[in-house]
Amino acid sequence: MGLHHESTEFMDYDPAGQAAFRKWLRDTRHLDLASLGKRWFDDEHHFRSWDEVTIPSQFEFFGDFNDGTLNLLDGWLWRQDSPSAETDGWYKSDYVPTDDWTKTALAPSMKQLFLFGSSRDKDLRDGKSTVAWFRKEFDPSAWLARNPGKQVYIVAQVGDMSSQPVDVFLNDAYLGPIKPKTVWAGPIAFKATTLLRPGRNVLVLKVGNGLIRGPVFLTTDEPRRYPYLGRARNARFVDLRDWSAEKLILGWRREATFARASDPDTPFMFCPGGCREFWDHFLGLKRDLGISAIHFTGGGSSYMPWWAGIGDVLGTYMTSEEGGTTSDPPGLSRELAWMLLDASGHHNYYYDALDCMRIEEKTGWFTKNARLFELCGKMTWAKPPIAVLRTARSDNYFPYTASADDWDIGRSSLQAAHFQNVYVSEAEVQAGLADAYPVIFDAGTQVLDDTLLAALDRYVRGGGTFIATNVTGRHTSLDADAWPIEKLSGFKVLGERENMHVTVVPDNPLLRHMGGMTFNGNGIAVNWMGVNHLAEGAVALEPKDGDGVALAHWEDGTVAAGMRRLGKGRVIILASSFWRSMSDRAGNGVSLNGTVQTTFLSDLFTGLGLTRQADIDSEDVWVRRLITKNGLQDWVMAWNSGRGTAKDLTLTFPLAARPARVVDLVSGQDAAFTYQDGSVRVPIAEFPANEFRAFAVDRPGLLDAVDHWFAVKRKYETRVVVAKPSAPPLPPSGSVVMDSFKFRQADARAKDDLSWLTEPTDAAPWKDVSYGFWDEMGYAAKGIGLYRRTFRVPATWSGHRVLLCFASFDYPVFLEKAAVFVNGKRVGDYNGHPWANFDVLDATSVLKPGDNSLGVLVEATEGRGGYIGQMVAFPMENLEDPIDLTSGWKLFSDNRKFAPATLPLEADGRHLETQVAVPASYKNRDVFLEFEVANKWVYQVVVNGRAIAYNLFLHPYGDIMQVNLYPLIKPGEVNTIELWGRDPGSIPTQHMVVKSVRLGAVTRP
Repeated sequence: MGLHHESTEFMDYDPAGQAAFRKWLRDTRHLDLASLGKRWFDDEHHFRSWDEVTIPSQFEFFGDFNDGTLNLLDGWLWRQDSPSAETDGWYKSDYVPTDDWTKTALAPSMKQLFLFGSSRDKDLRDGKSTVAWFRKEFDPSAWLARNPGKQVYIVAQVGDMSSQPVDVFLNDAYLGPIKPKTVWAGPIAFKATTLLRPGRNVLVLKVGNGLIRGPVFLTTDEPRRYPYLGRARNARFVDLRDWSAEKLILGWRREATFARASDPDTPFMFCPGGCREFWDHFLGLKRDLGISAIHFTGGGSSYMPWWAGIGDVLGTYMTSEEGGTTSDPPGLSRELAWMLLDASGHHNYYYDALDCMRIEEKTGWFTKNARLFELCGKMTWAKPPIAVLRTARSDNYFPYTASADDWDIGRSSLQAAHFQNVYVSEAEVQAGLADAYPVIFDAGTQVLDDTLLAALDRYVRGGGTFIATNVTGRHTSLDADAWPIEKLSGFKVLGERENMHVTVVPDNPLLRHMGGMTFNGNGIAVNWMGVNHLAEGAVALEPKDGDGVALAHWEDGTVAAGMRRLGKGRVIILASSFWRSMSDRAGNGVSLNGTVQTTFLSDLFTGLGLTRQADIDSEDVWVRRLITKNGLQDWVMAWNSGRGTAKDLTLTFPLAARPARVVDLVSGQDAAFTYQDGSVRVPIAEFPANEFRAFAVDRPGLLDAVDHWFAVKRKYETRVVVAKPSAPPLPPSGSVVMDSFKFRQADARAKDDLSWLTEPTDAAPWKDVSYGFWDEMGYAAKGIGLYRRTFRVPATWSGHRVLLCFASFDYPVFLEKAAVFVNGKRVGDYNGHPWANFDVLDATSVLKPGDNSLGVLVEATEGRGGYIGQMVAFPMENLEDPIDLTSGWKLFSDNRKFAPATLPLEADGRHLETQVAVPASYKNRDVFLEFEVANKWVYQVVVNGRAIAYNLFLHPYGDIMQVNLYPLIKPGEVNTIELWGRDPGSIPTQHMVVKSVRLGAVTRP
């Protein structure tokens, strides 16, 4: 369950979403109308009823986008960049746009996404620039008259990355390239008070990625970002962001609770993608529902050990998959190394097994690494001494900043220093699960509220060490620069320091190698775009109560790093980032780390009494200590993350007694070693880049092994029984799921001799099967497989068109080719394919009331045969007051040119568009667009500029579909309906076959 599927509460601003948001405010925030009014508007009488409470606009929080702003939504002209753009004067007020300019609108219209030449067609144009120009003429006279004497700002929600500045021209004045004041992407803003005038104004934006993702508007509110919005708007922002994250969890809980009540034994896997803004809820999901795995998508892009790290704390395995098939052996080897170091439960090398087969045929990579694959899933981490605190709020409240990444030392920095870590969110700290780790190192927790502060105070007083950075605890959720961390650290924040040096105190108690050394006060954390976000933000401190010890000083004598004893533990605050030295510019998914940083971390943790679980004399080589799940062996794994061969290395790891032998797990041979001072020493003469090594030693004591094995079982294999809900989470399904069959294999004659469709299935060779691969059920992997079953057609289906649907997100439904028969008659074929399985066959003409027979002949020639998706029979809606949309279509050949079209149609073009006068009688009814096409070319239905897709990843619709247009359709008005294919921004033309299109309503009881 996860982001790949419909597992949320409500994702828009429709009435259902508004109702769910109000319920959340009451049930989760425990707010009544008076307290909500006080929280959001500092006025307890602001709301008279809950109907007045609405979900805040996400654009409210930069420039206060509201009814009082001047929204420049419509009337824009768009054009792809040209070398002659400036020479021709596209930015000038007196320029007259030609027919090459395309009319477009801004969000919520999605028109831009379908403009040829926008960012989506970069590959089509051989990687050339995606730059486009936007031009808007507007008259702000009335708005300016309502806001006399006020400063005016123009806000453009361009969404460009900070590495792509926007060129801005207003009434012939060039305002220069303007960058978003954020890391990844975000809005830009500029003062326009003296440039605006009553009457005609011309605004021109030259945008790097060809799109403007949100509104452009005039405002008198100085644009600011959270947490500098003021207490009331901070509260609205926080509530919106918390709701946005938690509604996913609510959806998961609703569906998973129903499933768990029916089946307490089947493992649950949750798929959060790469998102961490709601991972503070995973502890509750583990406790209440017994989730067994957290699945990460995009595992091949870069090293991201978050799910493995928090999973080790919670007792959930990490599993992962690539975001796309990696085919080069170095990339595959790097990814395999990450899997092994993270003790991953499994990894999916993308959705098409044929991809892997082709890689193997070309490179032999899978065979060469067969032994390493045998090691996967057989071990867990030896308990690391360090927990990196990465709070959900850090990612949720600052979605466009890299603060957490800047300070996340678990993504390669600790590995370079040869220390291991887990990850914890605020939930694990508050629940006491972080108490098992001697050190918690913070990763950019800018917002620190009383609950987490109290939990950290308890952790430290109990004997733990908490390490804060210069951004830790700067704000509460509602108040900026409140510095609640002072309560814990014992140091008062005096203000920021720039362009100053830091000197480490000689003979300090922790940093023995760095004592007396001087450094630049601002460190380096260069992101993948080459931007260093640690160039500012360092602060100066002074002890508040006299119990703080300075570890480093600024050149003005104030404290740059300090330590405070608190109870049995201590708090260390690194107010300067002098020690940080990291770059994400390597391009291989692994950060580069400087020696100053490695030395600092080594000194710091050694000074705190931590010992390495394994060590090696190269910063490029990562090492990790693991224990086999059966408790019989310790494993030490090593991977050379560098760009060159390392030579004459010694791998060391502590062991209580000299082992009888050290086994090279790759070769299976005994490895040479020595034992000295309680440590095993394994010499490695040469260690090539990207190579992986693994060694094993037997653990003493069979009883200890049994204890470990049983502890692993208890931790990871949790059985949770929940009360059965009074009703299923969704309305009862009107479909029939084909989840069981009679099965046998046959030879090629079965393709012509169809007697198998009627032979008895209550004796050999027919066997009961469900989902699965043939070879895993005791049959040959390839050949012909025959599936048989009966299914009952309910009386309620009478008069409906009935479809057989083949549905699966990633994998094929049948492998590889399937011929489908209903009541002995062939209704069509299914050809197995990965990704986006929503194939349909019309079975209406061959069905009968009551029991019907289904037969499927599957032929597998390339890989493994099997039934691994879902086959479903369901009735289509009977449309009331249907409108046959045969005529009145426009077939567009590009953004502007079109020809009249009538259905049925077979032609090449960009998209199809029609205008429909929707009857007012459709109001308060579901309105469906029903179409029949060929080749599954329809990926998006666009209604009044808003797109409806199968899902986020643009899966194609089936060839026969009914798409509910609620809430985008407007009864009683003329509506624009468009049909688009896959990635419309990158396909200049596509082959369209359209048999029919209808529009109709359905009245619900």
